Amino acid sequence: GKCVTMADVERPVDAPVVTAVSTDGGADGGTGGWRQQLWLQPPFAGLWAGRDAFAAVDALDGEVFRQRDGRRTFRCEIGGRGYFVKIHHGIGWGEILKNLLVGRTPILGAGNEWQAIHRLTAIGIDTMRAVAFGQRGWNPARRHSFLITEELAPTISLEDFCREWGQQPPQSPAQVALKHALIRRVA
Repeated sequence: GKCVTMADVERPVDAPVVTAVSTDGGADGGTGGWRQQLWLQPPFAGLWAGRDAFAAVDALDGEVFRQRDGRRTFRCEIGGRGYFVKIHHGIGWGEILKNLLVGRTPILGAGNEWQAIHRLTAIGIDTMRAVAFGQRGWNPARRHSFLITEELAPTISLEDFCREWGQQPPQSPAQVALKHALIRRVA
C-alpha cells in the first residue's frame, strides 16, 4: 500500500507525526480500508522516530492496572512524566461472538476511547489528553492498537472520592453543593 506520512515534512517540534497506510494503494483508503493508523505527539514522536511504534509500545512496561482478554492497561514514566498505556491485541472471533451472543459490544481496540476523547474535547468537556494512538490490521479479531494518555495528576478518581457516600451521604450544605456541582460537571 501507499504510505502517507508527515514525518519527513518540516514541522514544529510539538506537532504530531501522523502516518496512515491504506490497503488499496490510495492515500485516503478509498473504501475506508485502513490497515494502519498512527498518531504520535512528543515525547513519543521523537522517541519512536524511524521505529515500529507497535513494537515500541509493546516493549513498554510499568504498573499494571488491568490485564485480560488481549488488553493491558498500565502506568509508565518517560522523561519524568507519567503516562497511561492501553494496549489491545486481537481477542479472537470466539470472544467477539461470545460478547455478541450475550448482548455486549465487544471491545475491538483502542479506537473507541480515542474517538471518545476527541468527541469530549470537541464539546468542551475536560478529559484526558492523548499523546499517542495507533491501530493496524483490518481483521477485528486480530487488530493491534494502543492509546497513550498523559497521567492526570494529582487527581483522585470520582469512584474513590465518592466511595463513602453509600454509607455516609453528603449532608452539610457544602457537601450537598459539591455533590450537585460534580453531577453537573460529569452529567
